[in-house]
Amino acid sequence: MEGKPFDVILMDVSMPFMGGMEATELIRAYEVEQKLERTPIIALTAHAMIGDRERCLQAGMDEHVTKPLRRADLINAIAKLVRSSGATV
Repeated sequence: MEGKPFDVILMDVSMPFMGGMEATELIRAYEVEQKLERTPIIALTAHAMIGDRERCLQAGMDEHVTKPLRRADLINAIAKLVRSSGATV
């Protein structure tokens, strides 16, 4: 896969070794350092409290979907990001 960008990253916010927020910040820093195009990141989280979405967006994620995942919510989030990039679904 080297040299081939990902279309989208599905990032679990609560991972055992490194949290999704920290992982996203590292990805964003790497993209800037390497002058890479920004890859859309969708947060997947069981957190549905007020402010959780904003914290994900502030960490550099582009969209937020709560678990348990509903297919329509995930598809809508992906479609929204694809539309904003000018690509087609």
